[in-house]
Amino acid sequence: MFKIRKYLNEDLLSVQSIVTEATKDLRLVYAPKKKCKINENENLEPLRYVAITDDGLLVGVAEYTKTLNIFYVQGLAVRSSSRKEGVARALLSYISTIGNREGVTTIEIKTIEETGNCEIFEKLGFIVSSRTQSENFLGIKGQPVIEVVMNCDVS
Repeated sequence: MFKIRKYLNEDLLSVQSIVTEATKDLRLVYAPKKKCKINENENLEPLRYVAITDDGLLVGVAEYTKTLNIFYVQGLAVRSSSRKEGVARALLSYISTIGNREGVTTIEIKTIEETGNCEIFEKLGFIVSSRTQSENFLGIKGQPVIEVVMNCDVS
């Protein structure tokens, strides 16, 4: 259904479009605090994979870093017209396969509870490992939001 491959430089505009669209949806719920450190792994080189339909349309992107035995997914975005079609599942499954080959035991992802994404990740096999009031994000009205860390065993 979807071909997963490494990100190529010529994917830049499509990926930017998908990420901008996904970020716009998230900004309806929460936004970064000023001068926050969003990415704890910012000194690590991220790895990116894209999902492409049989007719060549780029429909999703996943970005992750590797630390010890964990792949930390720091970005996952799917074109809105392709959501609920298995794109995120395909990308995460592919990353899990890579992790299995590399001796990684866990995939970790963070999300903001108020987005409703926890339920999506639970359907993809992730379980909640912690819930804390976010130090980096606030709701759109300035209210606190809950940052959720979720993990999935690599199989």
